[in-house]
Amino acid sequence: MARPIVATTATAYFDRSKQPLEILAFLAPLIVIFEIGLVGVLRHGDGSVLTNRAHLTLLRLFEWSGVRAEALLLPALSLPAAALIVVLLTWHALSRRSWSVHLPTVGGMAIESLLTALPLVTIGWIVASLPLAAAPDPRTLGVPAQIAVALGAGLYEELLFRLALLSLLHSVFRRIPKCTPAVATVLAVTISALCFTFYHPVIEDGRLALRTAIILFLAGLWWGTLFVIRGFGIAVGSHAAYDAIVLLLPGWLGTN
Repeated sequence: MARPIVATTATAYFDRSKQPLEILAFLAPLIVIFEIGLVGVLRHGDGSVLTNRAHLTLLRLFEWSGVRAEALLLPALSLPAAALIVVLLTWHALSRRSWSVHLPTVGGMAIESLLTALPLVTIGWIVASLPLAAAPDPRTLGVPAQIAVALGAGLYEELLFRLALLSLLHSVFRRIPKCTPAVATVLAVTISALCFTFYHPVIEDGRLALRTAIILFLAGLWWGTLFVIRGFGIAVGSHAAYDAIVLLLPGWLGTN
């Protein structure tokens, strides 16, 4: 009996959307917009640049390791973007898959990213005012800068906490005797979500901002689960879409 066409198409989409070349094609516009923002709307008159802590952490890691952007003929703030692109291209080369990009899959990833951001937006409005996963006071910026901030947070917080930390934790736990793949995954997702939560400023006047911490922890669990089930691209897209909605929606509604 022939398989249903819809089921076959869905299976192909879920497979393609987790492949590095489709992920790169999906993330490329986000990377470009954020890079343009770094030299434009996110740059202040005094030369300082507004960015997110994950991006700064990655820059410091490169500095600590002795990697210099100038030696690679790159702008100083572009090393994380270059590293992400190299990782995805290397991953694809090692996979030995075709170098053709399935553009309908890339479009579907954009829609899926928006849809997977909406549950967190709803939870945030129910639990508390939505926390920001970006730089200080991004709501005071114009719309282009807010979009750049949202995309940067999605890209580099997911790179740091999911692609790097969660993957590393899972690899470590899998090496523990009697630790099953399922247990290793749950532990890696949970611990990376906790690290993601406390990486943000959730301590106010020496006290834990409980509602903000809860939302961030739930967000970390959600994006960690998406990373495991749906891949890095959807996790980034969902995160970026969530931050964009959080930043822009109050302005659209005429509220603060």
